[in-house]
Amino acid sequence: MEIERLEKEVTELSESSFSIKQKKEENGKVISELVKKIKEGVEKQNDLLMEVDGLVEELVREEKDVEMLTQQRDSLDVNLNRVQQEVVSLRRTIEIITHDKAEMEEAKVEVENVIVDLRRELSKLKEAITSLTESSEVEKGRNEELLSQMGYLREALNGVSLEKDKLSLLLEDKERKLKKSWLSSRKQKRRRYMTPQEAWSGRKTVVDHFRIFGCIEYAHIPDEKRKKLEDKSLKCVFLGVSEISKPYKLYDSLTKKVVVSCDVIFDEKKTWT
Repeated sequence: MEIERLEKEVTELSESSFSIKQKKEENGKVISELVKKIKEGVEKQNDLLMEVDGLVEELVREEKDVEMLTQQRDSLDVNLNRVQQEVVSLRRTIEIITHDKAEMEEAKVEVENVIVDLRRELSKLKEAITSLTESSEVEKGRNEELLSQMGYLREALNGVSLEKDKLSLLLEDKERKLKKSWLSSRKQKRRRYMTPQEAWSGRKTVVDHFRIFGCIEYAHIPDEKRKKLEDKSLKCVFLGVSEISKPYKLYDSLTKKVVVSCDVIFDEKKTWT
């Protein structure tokens, strides 16, 4: 009886050990599947982290662009205020010039009228002198008075012509001075060791986005354009900034094509050879 009981216990132990082995094998399979899933999750997490880094870099670039735009807007506002002030000063100078011109023209017209009147009087005196020369010697005293009056009128005419010349010279001198002051106000002062933008706005220009031409850079390849085991970046050569949008312009030496990308990592110590 004891032998039968022992045999039963042995059979039960063998069955239990076989079931334990089966459970171990099942647990091993489950653990291997879990390990695979964990590896896949880690890879996806790394991809997401790369995408987050790219988005952070884009946000930083956009913030720099916004700062540059605000600086440009401030400089444009300053320039607009200066232009408005210059326009106001120019309008004032134009009003002064037109007012002075009108006064000079009025004085010129008055002088010309005086000259015309004097010429008429001279012509009358000449006619009187011719008539008096034909008269008798009794009227010689009168002729001498008329001659003295004629000399006086000639002197007055010469004085009026001199005043007219002086007025024209003053008008030309005033116009020359106004032109000179306007041209001197339009000239800009030269400053050394600074850009025209800094000299105009008083602020240094931001050049953090400048890169060395011909340096090596690595452009990110999106997940849609690559397979799982392929490279995540493309080695290119920096050519400059795109004329159409903000991203950088790159040259792929393998395909010999120009690529435009925003997610770029620069290695300025290395150059393309």
